[in-house]
Amino acid sequence: MGWQTLRLAVDDGIAILTLDRPARRNAFGDGMGRELAEAYARCDADDDIRVVVLTGAPPAFCAGADLEGGEETFVGTEEGSAPPAYGSRRFGCANPSWPQSMVMPSASA
Repeated sequence: MGWQTLRLAVDDGIAILTLDRPARRNAFGDGMGRELAEAYARCDADDDIRVVVLTGAPPAFCAGADLEGGEETFVGTEEGSAPPAYGSRRFGCANPSWPQSMVMPSASA
């Protein structure tokens, strides 16, 4: 995996995807879009995963966009930005970084 902004734990068919930038209150940035796309594609490709829960490392879920990165803030969220390493079998959209496109249930908490 080697992600800088996320953690993924899978147990009994449940994937817990944790935004992991607590010093920035898990604000979206620093390559997070690219990493989320890869994580969602990885979960989508695993038939043993039945649900994905997106959460944030304490103290916050997500403070919003971290604009300190400038143009790089939203890299990986553009249409067609699916990571080539993972085939998107169930997403049904060009951009797999958003969980509402997944066939399996997802929740944010």
